[in-house]
Amino acid sequence: MTYHYGMPKKKREQNSFELVVIHWIDAFDGPNGWFDPKEYKPIPAKPVTTGWMIPDFMEDYVTVVSTYLYEDEDLTFSNPVHIPTKWIESITVIPVPANIKK
Repeated sequence: MTYHYGMPKKKREQNSFELVVIHWIDAFDGPNGWFDPKEYKPIPAKPVTTGWMIPDFMEDYVTVVSTYLYEDEDLTFSNPVHIPTKWIESITVIPVPANIKK
């Protein structure tokens, strides 16, 4: 699925997204079936997500996409991941050469 995020041409030309690495805590399942809770040692799921951060896309979430493309007046992107802000441990911005952001 591709999400479309319309943006006026004048604003679009000035726009640039930050390339980020996000460390966050995810929900996870425990074992299936019967188990002894005294022996169960849950290990939190701590994924790392990288991509282009789309600012202010959803309230209370950080949205990261793998690919973005300008088509005419609109910005199109693919493979969005929406991470609840309360689950985020850290966001690191990766410096990107200016010629890549154009």
